[in-house]
Amino acid sequence: MDVSILILNYKTKGLIKQQLKHFFSQSSRLATEVIVVDNNSDDGVGEMLGQYYPHVTFVQAQHNGGYAYGNNIGIRRAKGRYIMIANPDIVLSSTLVEGLVDFMEANPSVGIAGPRLVNPDGTLQHSCLRFPDMMLPLFRRTFLARTGWGRRWLSRYFMEEW
Repeated sequence: MDVSILILNYKTKGLIKQQLKHFFSQSSRLATEVIVVDNNSDDGVGEMLGQYYPHVTFVQAQHNGGYAYGNNIGIRRAKGRYIMIANPDIVLSSTLVEGLVDFMEANPSVGIAGPRLVNPDGTLQHSCLRFPDMMLPLFRRTFLARTGWGRRWLSRYFMEEW
């Protein structure tokens, strides 16, 4: 098994259905397994998976222990050389998974990699931030965000130059 793809569900059955529909509509040179862990959301995701994606491993958590708890359940079930944690709201493609595996294979000293996140319109989604300080609430939640100084501070905070 090349890659184990873990998806943690908490009331996101519809997103997971669309995510898997897209992913399984593509072919891949990699052997993959998909594991969906339900964090006790009671939204019927297990039944949906049984109906549409019976080859997906479904694990029902006994309680909602949070993000790390649910992902650790999936990691313990994973058989892949690589483990990918994929949130239900991303578009999961075989090209993406293959690219990450290729990167890891070419860089054996690297222990973790993440893909570039893009918005639906293709623009970069800033997913890394500088450490917050006391100015953050002012520039994120008030009219000051629209000032020149506020825009510059937020641009730096969101590491837009990177």
